[in-house]
Amino acid sequence: MKEIVLEGKTAEEAIEEGLKQLGVTREQVQVEILDEGKKGMFGLGGKMARVKLTRTEDNTERAAQIARDILERMGIEAEVSGEKVEDEIVIRISGAGGVLIGRRGQTLFSFQYLLTRILNQGEKEWDKITLDVEGYRERREKEMTDLAERLYKSVLEKGREITVKNLSAHDRRIIHMLLKERPEVETHSHGKGHLRKLVVSPRNKRRRSGPPLSRRDSDGGASQRVRTFTKRFENPSNGNH
Repeated sequence: MKEIVLEGKTAEEAIEEGLKQLGVTREQVQVEILDEGKKGMFGLGGKMARVKLTRTEDNTERAAQIARDILERMGIEAEVSGEKVEDEIVIRISGAGGVLIGRRGQTLFSFQYLLTRILNQGEKEWDKITLDVEGYRERREKEMTDLAERLYKSVLEKGREITVKNLSAHDRRIIHMLLKERPEVETHSHGKGHLRKLVVSPRNKRRRSGPPLSRRDSDGGASQRVRTFTKRFENPSNGNH
């Protein structure tokens, strides 16, 4: 909730109850006293005070504190910081190692989903949260950028589509967005769940016959190079990358 209206025997009592329900301090809200209320005589004729509390701070620090609370319950000691970057909250965690990243970032994205649901519970408008652990996102984005460039060059060279397996939805999205600006190729995904694959193919060109580039063909060398760099992402040796 971003604002709340409460009644109490006194305005101060109503304010304290509102702060408790919002989970904030007095400095983090704007208080508007709607009705001062009044005491009755001998318990009769009294009127309750009414106040409106509006949360004034953004949810950045609150999101960071939620992350700290979750880590504490998990028995993990780590540093948590948060900042507002344009229209989203960026939460960074350091000192926890790879335990919060998981294979291809699966643990990280699950943590991000949980954090988002807790922070926005009861809200009509949700704040977007991006969670990064040990700089994983920056490293992974660089890897996907390099992969996208190699896929682009290989598709143009051979004029055939390339299929890459075992990429997370986040990884596929990066490649889709990068290659969207390259009019010579097009991308799409097919399959369901963990079997979903990324396909990069020539745009408006008749595809040559023959096996996909990820398999060995008559030229040997070029196909083997494609096979090498795609295999790296199909069967990563480290679950954190």
